[in-house]
Amino acid sequence: MSDTAHPNVVAFLSAFQKFGVGDLSGFSPDYTHLGYNIDGKPRVFSGLPAFVELMGKVATHFEVYETEPLSMEPVGTELVVVVVSAHRRTHDGREYRGTFAMIFRVENGVLTRGSDMIDSSGEAYWSSLGFT
Repeated sequence: MSDTAHPNVVAFLSAFQKFGVGDLSGFSPDYTHLGYNIDGKPRVFSGLPAFVELMGKVATHFEVYETEPLSMEPVGTELVVVVVSAHRRTHDGREYRGTFAMIFRVENGVLTRGSDMIDSSGEAYWSSLGFT
């Protein structure tokens, strides 16, 4: 793992730690995330409320939703690339374990943009769940 003291890495870790306890101050109110909707389709979540809504859906549809950073690499002055190990299990036992990458833009110590890239098996898993 890279230098965890780098400001972009610190901002990423802090934002998600705060998010876990309901504190959104690590994210810009205009935070935009290019990721995957609960149905497995790529989607842009414009504004922090849209991202929070997605995370709420995830919380209700999964018994296990674990994401563990494996590596965090600052890129330039604003970006951090994060490789994560993912474990997902629905309440009826459908399970996925995999690795994917995320990239975030950090401005003035807060996350302003984010994007996920999952492998084809992860995309197939999400699509197979039938969530809307």
